[in-house]
Amino acid sequence: MQLNDSKIKGLKYTGKEKLYSDGRGSMLYLRVREVSKSFLFKYKLSGKTYKLSLGTYPDLSLKNAREKAAEYRELLSNGVDPKTYKDKQKTEHDKTLEHIAAYWLDVKKNEFSASHYKQTVSRLNRFILPTFGKRDIDKIDAPEVVRFLKNFEVEGHLEQRNKVKSHLKQIFAYGVASGVCSHNPVAGISPVLKVSKGKNYAAVTKPEDIASLLRDIDNYHGFYTTVMALKLAPYVMLRPSELAKLEWEEIHEDEKQIHIKPERMKMRKAHIVPLSKQAWAIIEQMKAYSSKGVHVFPSAKNPQKPIDINSLRLALRAMGYKYSSNSAEPMREGEKPKHDTHGFRHMASTRLYEMASMYGFHGDMIELQLAHAESNKVKAAYNHAQYIKERTRMMQIWADYLDNLRDGKNVVNLSDFKTG
Repeated sequence: MQLNDSKIKGLKYTGKEKLYSDGRGSMLYLRVREVSKSFLFKYKLSGKTYKLSLGTYPDLSLKNAREKAAEYRELLSNGVDPKTYKDKQKTEHDKTLEHIAAYWLDVKKNEFSASHYKQTVSRLNRFILPTFGKRDIDKIDAPEVVRFLKNFEVEGHLEQRNKVKSHLKQIFAYGVASGVCSHNPVAGISPVLKVSKGKNYAAVTKPEDIASLLRDIDNYHGFYTTVMALKLAPYVMLRPSELAKLEWEEIHEDEKQIHIKPERMKMRKAHIVPLSKQAWAIIEQMKAYSSKGVHVFPSAKNPQKPIDINSLRLALRAMGYKYSSNSAEPMREGEKPKHDTHGFRHMASTRLYEMASMYGFHGDMIELQLAHAESNKVKAAYNHAQYIKERTRMMQIWADYLDNLRDGKNVVNLSDFKTG
């Protein structure tokens, strides 16, 4: 008697494993165990009986199990051992780029922030896997990778191309290290690709423009949390998401520091921000408003959630600061320079490097404060311990510099600038 779903669901474990046939002459069986029901393909070859697992019910439906059994019966009729065939299929599947990418992603997910991980998975699913996913990773060569990446160039998406290229390069590197492929076809292809200057976030960097921006923020009337987040932004050099989602448990009052949790950072590494007197004063103002909640800057619509990153961008736009840095059109008379939420970091980096020699700022101090990746982990740990006092000093000098600009003091010439 053939199996059906009603019969399968009604079968119970009787104290020992039992097989139920899918009908007379069928090689398909349902195996009922204490913890599971699964399909088997039972066959004889060269006088020996074999049982080949097909999958667990109901993950594998009865219909699909019958189709798989029919495929294996066809193999047997042609003298092919189904087990040998299945093992070969599995080996070939293990060498597909899709399979290697899954292993690579599993290793990297602990290093990526949640948003970075999500974006990486999205690029894999949108671009890489549809083209190379089912291919044997060791049979993908450099010319076809180049042709694939050239498609992004035709559409003018050089930044997207760079990120996809980086993912591919790391996946192949994982394959080489795992012994699955013999070479990395992405290595060495840069000379035939268009040069990308990278993404330039719109940012004001001239002292007079910074002064105007700071005054505009002070005079802006919007949602309180958005205004306060914008006031803090120039002092702390955080990425927009790190700032907008700032939590009270990340505020360390004794040290007057922000300690961003690893899972909120781009590269999953904890980040310390020494707070200047000016930055701490803003945090103090927020205590009365939001310290009973989770977020320093809660949303006006839903206090249980942080402000949206776009609210910061829209506020800047309302002040007259466009956020597109790709326009080749010159500024019109009376038009404000372009400045995006990421621009506060670029603004600080540009000015601090100019101030470095005068105030003894080491380049590592600036890069650490911007939370840029450090490739040498030993050096990274050493720098972290060595520069915290220097970074605290630098952040106070930077805050004083900004205040002097905002207040109209003569600090266009850096030699005229004195800290308070």
